Amino acid sequence: MHLTLEAVAVVAYLGLAVTIAGLFIWLHLLRTVPAPVATSVQFLQPVVGVIASAVVFGDTMGPLFVAGVILVLAGLALCATPNRLRPKSVSGPRLPDSVLIQGSAVECRPETVFEKHGRPN
Repeated sequence: MHLTLEAVAVVAYLGLAVTIAGLFIWLHLLRTVPAPVATSVQFLQPVVGVIASAVVFGDTMGPLFVAGVILVLAGLALCATPNRLRPKSVSGPRLPDSVLIQGSAVECRPETVFEKHGRPN
């Protein structure tokens, strides 16, 4: 196997530039939309990848691709709509307002944590 400068540059580009750009886009998306919406967008990645392959390399997309896109979009629709089957309240044990850690009581209530440390941005 012979490594060329072009091969090393392509690997560096894919490993660094694309990964770093993807990370910053992902972080920006998490700041602008709710996490479930941002997460569901990732399901579109295979669809975009196959379409990009068709555009760049001239690959053909047949009926199975269309069926796959329909299934992915149906899954996204299910993820994006509110789950009406989930109960409004969950019964179970209540979390304590404080816990004992190494002999000291530590407050667990969110309002207490926010008072001490401030609300997250």
